[in-house]
Amino acid sequence: MEGEPGAPLLVGKVPKEVLASSRALAALGSSAAFQAVCARDIGSDGRGHEGLRNAAAAWESIYQSLGAPMESELCLSELHAVLHHLQLPEELQLLAATGPTLVLGEGKGWIVSWHVSDPEPAWEASASHVLGRLGHAFAVRQVSKDLKDILPGIAERFLACPAGQQEAAAALAILEKLEEPMEHWDSTKLKASGTITEMAEQLDGRLLRHPPELLRGLTAAADVLRWLRRMPDDADYLVRIEVSLGRSELEVPTELWLAEYNRVDEGKVSCLTAVRTALHDFIYWPEDEFSSLDELLSALSPLERSTEIPGLVHGLAVAQGLQGPLQELLGGRDAALARLVQVLKPGTPAQWLLRTYGEDPQDEESSTRSADERILCLKVQQGEESSTQGLAEILDFQAAVTLAASASDEAFQQVSLFNEQIGLVRLAAVILDGLRGAGHPDFQQFALSWPLSCSLPELRCKLESLRQQKERWFTAMVDVQKSCPAIGYLAARQLGSLMSAIATKTHQKVIELLEGVSRTWWLDSDSSAWASELLGRCEQSQGDHEAELACLAAALAATWPSPKAEVLACVPCLTDFPMDDFTPGVHVVCSSEWPVACASLLQPFLALGRRPRPDEALLCHAGCAAESIRLLFLRWAHA
Repeated sequence: MEGEPGAPLLVGKVPKEVLASSRALAALGSSAAFQAVCARDIGSDGRGHEGLRNAAAAWESIYQSLGAPMESELCLSELHAVLHHLQLPEELQLLAATGPTLVLGEGKGWIVSWHVSDPEPAWEASASHVLGRLGHAFAVRQVSKDLKDILPGIAERFLACPAGQQEAAAALAILEKLEEPMEHWDSTKLKASGTITEMAEQLDGRLLRHPPELLRGLTAAADVLRWLRRMPDDADYLVRIEVSLGRSELEVPTELWLAEYNRVDEGKVSCLTAVRTALHDFIYWPEDEFSSLDELLSALSPLERSTEIPGLVHGLAVAQGLQGPLQELLGGRDAALARLVQVLKPGTPAQWLLRTYGEDPQDEESSTRSADERILCLKVQQGEESSTQGLAEILDFQAAVTLAASASDEAFQQVSLFNEQIGLVRLAAVILDGLRGAGHPDFQQFALSWPLSCSLPELRCKLESLRQQKERWFTAMVDVQKSCPAIGYLAARQLGSLMSAIATKTHQKVIELLEGVSRTWWLDSDSSAWASELLGRCEQSQGDHEAELACLAAALAATWPSPKAEVLACVPCLTDFPMDDFTPGVHVVCSSEWPVACASLLQPFLALGRRPRPDEALLCHAGCAAESIRLLFLRWAHA
């Protein structure tokens, strides 16, 4: 028995001689329904064999009762513990397989035998039907009181036509009739439960699937839901939210302002958004009100299996309590926005600018700002005066003009075009930043201007061209990194600068770049001669930068100098240093103290009689670039 599946759950509570060789008990060890029956009969003192006998007898009684419900003397209270479990097919099959095979000794004797038989399909079908009716009736019993309180409010707030209100009244009448029978539920015998189950079946089961607190919340927040119904456009709603979060203290109701953080309380505003999202089908039902209870329950059907009901109930309560302030926050309009709409009228000289800031990119690299914040701006010309706005101002501008666009159809079309353009140019900024970071020679310094008068197809064509350039360049970079070990010594931007200098035949610039490379990697080279040799080997490909990159990689591989030889005159005695811990490969040594980190880096190399070369080690810190680590691995892979 101890080796059989499920048996250990019960073995510890009854003597082994009682268990004998019961395959049924082994199978039932994992049955939630049987464990529920055992829970009331088997104690925790280790002497549960009498309780086990009673539990087995009760299990058999349940089997017999479900097979012949009209003859059963079993009280409904005895089914409470197992009613939910037995509605699962696997639990019902275990009952069907073990219920009819129990053999007990005479009187109150032990279990003589108990095996597993093949379930009878007819019994399973009949029992499943009985359990379904009882489960539905039991669910009605649990929520009956709440439904009697909730249904009148639902009928008044959501059901428009008399037919729908009559449905709600009929459901209430059934609940009233069930009140007295439900009071005697526990003592009602299974054979006499037909009246209860028949009346309960007249109630729509979908009413029982929603927690009463959700239905109460819907009724209480009916006015909020009607207000949200007046904002059916998702884009318009999101713009209203975005604009509201940027309002100043004077524009925000006191209830929605966080003085401590000097901003709108986003948590309260997000409650409204959560309600709108979760109840979207319910709020935006095709008709203004539901014509029947069936329609209302159909609109709520997406919530039947939702795990977010507590959050939704909380959101309804918050939105209902702050309806006035929320309407004020989202429904207000600034008269000054009309001036901004003028900027988008045809003929206004305005353009998108995508550009780098200067020759030295170090300030940008150390910045935590996103690519579109650093690269994108909007330039608007008004007469001889012009103004340039960054991304933050652009997004404020977008929100303002979008709200103002409802004044006329013409303005709405202009603003829709503007909003789509913003998405496209922000994507372009990200792609351009990626090309620059990957060392593409055309994008180390750039300044692109795209007029706002460009059509969307034109902008999409420009964006697609940038995407293709990025894909080609990234593919070429990966190929040369795999094939050329020398590439592991140059950052992507160094390669881009070197390619630009070679393309323009700027000999002095090439020398300066190679001198920097030689100093960094301790190379034994004449930078001037090296530059001349590179210029001689590299051929121009009429704008084919991928071919130029491959040519440069081959030239670097052919001309790469040897590292300078170094011999230490005096090496510290490190005979006790555990060199076995430093086998060939990549090693990571961590330390919170800088001197210890330096010592940990130097010791294994000093034990070999030399210092580490720059290409062999990387002293990392919080500001260490990810590319430096990637290049270290690349050099190791080629070693």
